[in-house]
Amino acid sequence: MKKIIYSIIALLTISTSCEDYLEEDPKIASPDNFPKTEEDVLSLFGASLNHLHNTGGYFERALMFMVEVAADHSSTKRNATDDRGALNFYTFDSDNGENDRAWRELYLGINEMNFIISALEETSEPWMPPYLGAAKAWRAYLYSDLVQYYGDVPIFTRSIEAVSEATEAMRQPTSEVYALIIRDLTDAEVLLEGHEWDLPGLPGETFAKTALARVYMTMAGEPVNDMSKWAMAAQKAKEVKTLGRHALVKPYSDLWQLENRNNEEIILAGQRSLVGGATRSLINNRTRPRNIGELRGAGEFTASLGLYNRFSPNDLRRSVSVQTEFIDSVSNPRDTTHYTELGNSREAQPYYSKYWDSDRAPEDWRNDERRNSNAIPIFRYAEVLLMIAEADNEANGPTAEAYDAINEVRDRAGLPPLNGLSKEQFRDSVRLERELELCMEGKRRFDLVRWGTFLEVMSQDEFAADNVRPHHVLFPIPLNERRLNNKITQNAGYEDAL
Repeated sequence: MKKIIYSIIALLTISTSCEDYLEEDPKIASPDNFPKTEEDVLSLFGASLNHLHNTGGYFERALMFMVEVAADHSSTKRNATDDRGALNFYTFDSDNGENDRAWRELYLGINEMNFIISALEETSEPWMPPYLGAAKAWRAYLYSDLVQYYGDVPIFTRSIEAVSEATEAMRQPTSEVYALIIRDLTDAEVLLEGHEWDLPGLPGETFAKTALARVYMTMAGEPVNDMSKWAMAAQKAKEVKTLGRHALVKPYSDLWQLENRNNEEIILAGQRSLVGGATRSLINNRTRPRNIGELRGAGEFTASLGLYNRFSPNDLRRSVSVQTEFIDSVSNPRDTTHYTELGNSREAQPYYSKYWDSDRAPEDWRNDERRNSNAIPIFRYAEVLLMIAEADNEANGPTAEAYDAINEVRDRAGLPPLNGLSKEQFRDSVRLERELELCMEGKRRFDLVRWGTFLEVMSQDEFAADNVRPHHVLFPIPLNERRLNNKITQNAGYEDAL
């Protein structure tokens, strides 16, 4: 983790030199004098967000490969010997570069948050508490992804200042990682109470509560199986609803237009700027086929026909979420290409359309190097409603509140309300709603693992079926990390040559 050690120096350098972060005048900073003002803290956050959300960063790349491509509804054009394709075919091992990237990006983000937290805890400025809450909320979120990927992981609560701190750290039990996550988010709830930001890149009170609900739901499922957490998850999600700060955007298609990217449904979305204005996202490019003419993308992420068929024909989300025909050019008449005509078997798939801004002028797409200002949702209010539905059902059976929550999501999708279901039938229904509502938003593999259905589902996946094994519920500790630190043990089922 040597890159983590030097990350703070880089952070202090870049955070004051790129106007994309806050669009403020550059300043000279050093560890001795930084941060002194509220503007300094915002610059730190801006630089950290840029790292997490840039085109090669965690949310735009690693998360999508690790959680979507390594699940059943998404794939990539890459073959089984490529690092990215290996996650699709389950031929990866500890030397996989994308797995290494996820570990590295998450720990770099944690180290940046540790630096901010330490600096803020040394000041008593009246503006400090919500920033401290935001940093703790971010740290907790990053640890919650780490523990789901790898199980036991090293814990750092202070920024790394010496090589020995990184190269001698040992993995800590999952229970201790979750304890830190819950402490951070509980602290953040208090520090952020009543606070939501004008800057869309910072987490507020509703993010802390939503993240807590997610953690409790994860702990209620596999492999922790702490059933007492279902009621706690339901309570936190209901608190978000009670606050009344978020609502579903209607119609569903409006949710994904660029002009609405930080709308009232968004609890937090990944973006490269605190002010939400950077036009450098590649998620749209990566979810567009590469060989369709003027509106082509990179063809990196495809959807599956299986996902498309899971939608009811009457579901208003289907055409917004998954695309089967594509405009080739901007000339009239506009020619179209069907997905079955696209490339090899891995490219001849439907693609995701929810990141494609249908109202955007094609020339803007070309002029911006096939990039745009998408903000990838981290949490949406629709997910909060589905959390209420799932957690309340598991804790108490299908309650009236659980029905109200899931039916609100279904109503926007143009689907009839549910009623009269058993607990098991309701469970299946809410899992399907998550599958359809949240596709390609970095949720799917996490859901399969916590539901205990991972091996069953992936054993039927077109690409993973021949290779997936029980130990794949966890990813391997990256080989590079184990070479730097021989005290880090490997997860069962993986072999590496140190």
